[in-house]
Amino acid sequence: MHFEFLAQSESSLSFIAFEDTSLDVQIGAAEGYIGKDQQLTMVVKVYNGFHQKGIGYFFFTKVFEHFSNFQPVNTINGSWSKDAEFSYCEDGESTNLKVFKSLVKSGYSMEEAALNTPTGKWARKLGYNQVKILSVSDENVNVSFTRLSI
Repeated sequence: MHFEFLAQSESSLSFIAFEDTSLDVQIGAAEGYIGKDQQLTMVVKVYNGFHQKGIGYFFFTKVFEHFSNFQPVNTINGSWSKDAEFSYCEDGESTNLKVFKSLVKSGYSMEEAALNTPTGKWARKLGYNQVKILSVSDENVNVSFTRLSI
């Protein structure tokens, strides 16, 4: 896998990933921003044909580790939507939004559903197992994942 970094600083990271060094086949992209109170917001995209291979989690941890090198990450924000940014996805919905809506429809609480989206599973692997639902609509869900305070 080859990465082309578009932005790389203490407050932002953005890259495109290619299948090999020839830059023929783009497999996905990720970007992240760390904001006030060390809140990390990121977008991870894995393009069709490359799903279910661990690439999304690899991108997620790459972004997380980048910011962890500079400061503690207190919160991982999730903003899952249906819009032009996700036009490459089925029904134009992000995978997280699709999974969240499906799980809620099948009887999961909103918190359980959020924790079982790809982002929720990845955040839990990093110890961010507390979720707060910030807003929910048919086209957008906003959540935050934090570590359990002791």
